[in-house]
Amino acid sequence: MPRKKDKESKKSTRKPVAVMAIRKEKGKDFLIIRALNEKRFKMHGFGVFLKNIKPGDILASQSVIDTVKNGRYRSGVCPMEIFNQNTIGFCTQWVPIAELSVHSADAKKWFEDCCVVRGKDEVDKVMDAE
Repeated sequence: MPRKKDKESKKSTRKPVAVMAIRKEKGKDFLIIRALNEKRFKMHGFGVFLKNIKPGDILASQSVIDTVKNGRYRSGVCPMEIFNQNTIGFCTQWVPIAELSVHSADAKKWFEDCCVVRGKDEVDKVMDAE
């Protein structure tokens, strides 16, 4: 009889390809993305895209996930968009949280599923590493 998989066994052991954090600058909150594996990021048109995101690909703190879950869809081109198709597109690494566009509840769900959640201190350490 096959063994039942618990939640922990479903966690990915993949090495993250990006880290996302929230920083405050001049009284504004920004969502920041930094590539850990630049080969996974592709330039298309107006910006850079990370496609085919899978569980374990993004290292983030709980505050990043909460920010995305509270995000809403904005029409037009935004500095960062989280699409339904496991894709993030952005034209700047520092995105004002008020300008983040999350396309749907499905996008919020897959984003949360693809994140490796760590404490703010650990995320900041990876974000600031050279």
